[in-house]
Amino acid sequence: MAAAVARLRPWQPRAGGGLGAACRSPFQLRCFAWENDKPLNFKVKAEGVDMNKLAGAVAMRCQNRQQTFLDAMGEKSIYNCVKALVVANKFAEYRRADTAFPEKVPWYDRVGFIPMLRKDGTNEWVSLRVVPLEKPPETPPSSSESMKLKISANTPVLALQKAILNEWLQRCSGSKAEPRLATMGGKGVSSAVKSSALCLAELSKRKGAARLFLCYPEMVQEKLEGKDETVTMTYLRLEPRPMPVVKQQ
Repeated sequence: MAAAVARLRPWQPRAGGGLGAACRSPFQLRCFAWENDKPLNFKVKAEGVDMNKLAGAVAMRCQNRQQTFLDAMGEKSIYNCVKALVVANKFAEYRRADTAFPEKVPWYDRVGFIPMLRKDGTNEWVSLRVVPLEKPPETPPSSSESMKLKISANTPVLALQKAILNEWLQRCSGSKAEPRLATMGGKGVSSAVKSSALCLAELSKRKGAARLFLCYPEMVQEKLEGKDETVTMTYLRLEPRPMPVVKQQ
């Protein structure tokens, strides 16, 4: 995964490419307004996902301020959703660094997500609501102040939910910084996402007990302690959701 992310190079205009080339940009701007900007749900498969295409679609909808959801069933599918958001953030980072085309720089700094558990009859799935974030994190992700919760493939979801809730309540009280969920592989990421969704559901029931959070995903290459082996670690940083903007009458 890390090698694939490192090789990513978002769309770039070609000389003489014309309108057709411009339309392939993941940050293409709409030239007119849709009468009804309805939320769009992308059903993400476990196999055969074109990650650049999915991430580009997410980036374009974020740029157009359109609500987007990534729906997943199964561990690999959830993992692919998180991968797509990591790639979308790579696109945004690349655009900000590309000084040759300042008009292509997205209005947002990065994207996070709000995990939710959905059910329709016998069908159950996880839905990630994509949230564009205008500002960088207040505390650098590598800060030693952040509490790192290490998640293995065998970590019980309910036990993890309680741990996340405890850490988040301490963060809201000001005694700790934002918690970070650290894991690797589809099973670990799936557990982290589901536990976060359960934690948010519990916070919603308490109504005002603490500010709700969102997840900011990262994937980094790290060496295992005591081993000459490099693995791709996935981090979900829990951050307060942006406050809604109140329109003045």
